Amino acid sequence: MAPAVFGAIPGAAGVSHFVVRCVSHGAANAFLTLRVGEVARRYCEAISPTSQQEIRLGATSAAVAHLRRIVTENVSKIFTTVSGNVAKRSADAIRGSFKWPWGRPEEEAVPANGRE
Repeated sequence: MAPAVFGAIPGAAGVSHFVVRCVSHGAANAFLTLRVGEVARRYCEAISPTSQQEIRLGATSAAVAHLRRIVTENVSKIFTTVSGNVAKRSADAIRGSFKWPWGRPEEEAVPANGRE
C-alpha cells in the first residue's frame, strides 16, 4: 500500500530516486574508506609478517561490519527527515488551498485597544 500512496504524490518518485542514489553512492564511498583504513590499521599493528590476502579479507569483513551500522543509523535519520518534511509541506499546501468561508483563524480581528 505504501508504494501506491507514495507514487500518487507528484514528484515523489524523483525524490526517492535521488535519495536512494545518494545513499548508495555514500555507502560505496564509506565502504572503500573504511576498508582502506582497516588495511592500514592491520599493517601498522602487525607484529609478525602477515599475508596480504589475510589482511585484505579481514579488512573487508571489518569494513562491512562498520558499514552496516553506519548505513542503518544514517538511513533511518534521512528517511525520518524526508518523510517529516514531505508530510509538513503537504499539510501546509492543503491548508493553504483550503478556503475558509468565515475567514482564517489567524486572521481574526484584534480590538483596536489591544484588549479583549
